[in-house]
Amino acid sequence: TGVLATFTLLAGVTFWVGHATLSNVAIFEPIVGGFLVVFGVLVAVDRAPSLSVTLPKRRSSVAGFGIFGAGYALAAAACVAPMFLAVVGRAISLSTAEATLVLATYAGAMALLMVSVTVATGMGLLASAGSLAAYAGTIKRIAGVVMAIAGIGQLYVAFFVSAAA
Repeated sequence: TGVLATFTLLAGVTFWVGHATLSNVAIFEPIVGGFLVVFGVLVAVDRAPSLSVTLPKRRSSVAGFGIFGAGYALAAAACVAPMFLAVVGRAISLSTAEATLVLATYAGAMALLMVSVTVATGMGLLASAGSLAAYAGTIKRIAGVVMAIAGIGQLYVAFFVSAAA
């Protein structure tokens, strides 16, 4: 419910602001790409700043799970926002019934993927927590390299692919 409420709010903002205005979000591509390269290199050489946050105890209530879902959606929104905005932007031009079907299909697919990844991650952590701990430093360095490569890819898209379009 929290995830769906958050994405419904994002869809409402998209409808309100308009798809054309949101297409200017591409200006952030080189900024994000540069950040990913710099932060990835810092992680790879073990010089990244500590970004740990103490989380409050999660409430085991319907409201607590809703708040958790909303936070989960906000964290995921950074990854799925381009696709989400494209889907919502296209839905704006459809009839109400068609737009509802498109958005419901998107919401269902995203919910299925989020639940699947969450369950798989939880099961994987339970199954291999001890054996992976010995490789934490190596995994962290590899993650930094992957992050830097993703940033280089983002910069390539920003400067060569998007500029050509």
